[in-house]
Amino acid sequence: MARPSTFYDYEEYIFVDMDTMSAISTPYTASEGNGITSVDFFVSDAAKLESIVQEVQNSTSIDWNFYYITVNNEVYERISSSIADTTTLVTTLIVVITVVSMVLIVLILSMSIRSRKRETGILLAVGIAKPAVVLQYVLETLLIAVVAFPLAYLSSKQVAGALGTLFGKAAKNVIVTPEHFMLVAIVGGVLLVAAVLVSSISTMRLKPKQILAQME
Repeated sequence: MARPSTFYDYEEYIFVDMDTMSAISTPYTASEGNGITSVDFFVSDAAKLESIVQEVQNSTSIDWNFYYITVNNEVYERISSSIADTTTLVTTLIVVITVVSMVLIVLILSMSIRSRKRETGILLAVGIAKPAVVLQYVLETLLIAVVAFPLAYLSSKQVAGALGTLFGKAAKNVIVTPEHFMLVAIVGGVLLVAAVLVSSISTMRLKPKQILAQME
């Protein structure tokens, strides 16, 4: 009798009088507290809740003229909102740290290149092209990065775990994968090359004679 739409499908039914039917169904009526008035189902992935509900509603084995689904995802909405806020905060921190780091690297490289003006002037005076000199600076910086990036990767697990606890995550749940390292290495390499090029502008726009004259 769970499907009211089949009440009038008499195949494989047993017919009794009303008193017998009432006596049989009494322990199972909702009014007595023994029946089922609603059923709660939980999904393992709340992000898929809508698609799961849609899939259930598309089932032809259920007569939807007599059943309906209500969705309660209030807790998930609160959690997802907090996660979105945390993601925005982390993204902002990454951008700020990257910008500040770029400024510091440019300043350090500018000081380094200026301290090598004499070397730069001599290289240009003997006929070495400016792009070749800049390429030398780029290679020197990347050689340092080749050593620095693996060291940073080895210590990133502990640092990331410590930062993760600030956002309510257990340190063991914060994982730094080789894919993360490759992403940082590629983006970091590009930023380092850009920093070298920016730092070289003030020196490379001068002629060799001007550079050597400044040294005198």
